[in-house]
Amino acid sequence: MWTYTLPPAGYETPYGTYPISGGGQYFPNGVVITVADGKLYAVTGDHTPNSPYWLGGAMYCVNASTGDLVFKISGWWSQYPAIVDGYAFDHNCYEGAIYCFGKGPTKTTVSTPDTAQPLGTTVLIKGRVLDVSPGAKDIGVAWNFPEGLPALADESMTAWMEYVYMQKPMPANVKGVWVSFDAIAPNGTWIHIGGTHTDSYGMYSVMWKPPTEGLWTFVATFPGSESYWPSYAQTSIGVTAAPLTPETPEIPTPIDYSPYLAALAIAIIIIAILVVYNIVAIRKMLKK
Repeated sequence: MWTYTLPPAGYETPYGTYPISGGGQYFPNGVVITVADGKLYAVTGDHTPNSPYWLGGAMYCVNASTGDLVFKISGWWSQYPAIVDGYAFDHNCYEGAIYCFGKGPTKTTVSTPDTAQPLGTTVLIKGRVLDVSPGAKDIGVAWNFPEGLPALADESMTAWMEYVYMQKPMPANVKGVWVSFDAIAPNGTWIHIGGTHTDSYGMYSVMWKPPTEGLWTFVATFPGSESYWPSYAQTSIGVTAAPLTPETPEIPTPIDYSPYLAALAIAIIIIAILVVYNIVAIRKMLKK
């Protein structure tokens, strides 16, 4: 019904391709593929590997119905994975570590201003969504992420996990997880106010203006994904009455004296003309 072909190996293997690991002494007639939850799990390998191992080994998880690749994770896995209770276990011979694959627990945090805000003030609400799986407590991981290991989106998970646990290069473009926001009004009414994605550090932030006075509760919820279990956090915001705006005293409109000044100027001009006229008339009389 479908065919899935592993990528070419070039000169990394003697075969030009990456062979799927055989079943060993218990299944000598062919390869073994683990089947669980509608998915097929196969690992690359070799019955007589050289030392050091060839590069490019990986575990492949393929949709059993469509043949689409669900995920691929690097490693020279010693055998097909054992799966129980939704978790897959296998041994990576590249580094001698045992890995457990499955949904990890998360921790969501949220914070608001510690002091009450006047009504009409826009407040900054921020927090993080962190991966708190047991692996995140490993001393190497904890040193690299002293503020906590951020939880990221499913599409970034393979490259991110290889970076965190397998010393692979840090992926350039990773996507955060979706966080939903709700507010609980002082009367107990729930109000959905939107959501946003976290960044590559697991941080989110949102600006919000509480609509009424009182004690509001803000709830940040990570709904979970194919890689992580959900988590949520809540905090409170105190909203006080808006400060009273002092009344501005009414300033009377100043009287416009410009018409009076214009009339006075005209009167002065007329008087000046009359004075000059009289002086001229008097001089003429004296000459006679």
